[in-house]
Amino acid sequence: MARAGDPIDYTSFLTTNDLFVNPYSFGVMANCDRTNAAGQPLKCNVLVQDQCSGNLVDHIGLASNGVVYSGIRQALEHKPVRLDCTAL
Repeated sequence: MARAGDPIDYTSFLTTNDLFVNPYSFGVMANCDRTNAAGQPLKCNVLVQDQCSGNLVDHIGLASNGVVYSGIRQALEHKPVRLDCTAL
């Protein structure tokens, strides 16, 4: 859960192919899942390969990966992240 009075929602996009944050699980945030105004559950940790197993994005590639970008847009709109595995 987000802390009371904290106006910022956090979402961490992770990849199993991360060579900088190794193991990638070190990037997992604890106790930060939340619910949006519509009552939908929002996960604060999104592992790309959980939804798009064929996406081999690495740490540096997260910033320019279309699949990740699709998730960032959803997170910023306070919607559940459902990655578009076909995004370029």
